[in-house]
Amino acid sequence: MTLAVDPGKVDPEKIEQFLRTQGATWGARPDVIARAVFAAIQLVEAVTENVWKSGPLALQASFDEFNLDLRLSYQGDPLEFPDRRPTDEQIRETDEGMRRLAGFMLRHNADRIRSEAQAGTATVHFHFDH
Repeated sequence: MTLAVDPGKVDPEKIEQFLRTQGATWGARPDVIARAVFAAIQLVEAVTENVWKSGPLALQASFDEFNLDLRLSYQGDPLEFPDRRPTDEQIRETDEGMRRLAGFMLRHNADRIRSEAQAGTATVHFHFDH
């Protein structure tokens, strides 16, 4: 299932309702959906504040009895998910430091995470074990 997100009017409640409704329809465990809701809202905010360039964002969710996967596609730069937190100096003094901090924090929201870019479109994949 896909939810179009307007970057100029990000509505966390709409994202939460989308995932909770889909989770209930699929029979997903509430604790996994709660983690996915938090991760999706944080991801959308990080993308719109740091790397998004134009157009809508597409939040896709898919589920089987063992896996919940979220994909966020958007026009812009890929978001990095570093293993190490940027230094306080990097965070204060550079835009890259803030982006890297956002990515570092998001890394801990899912069981697996990756980012890719092709022809100006970036996609972030979150995987949650069910």
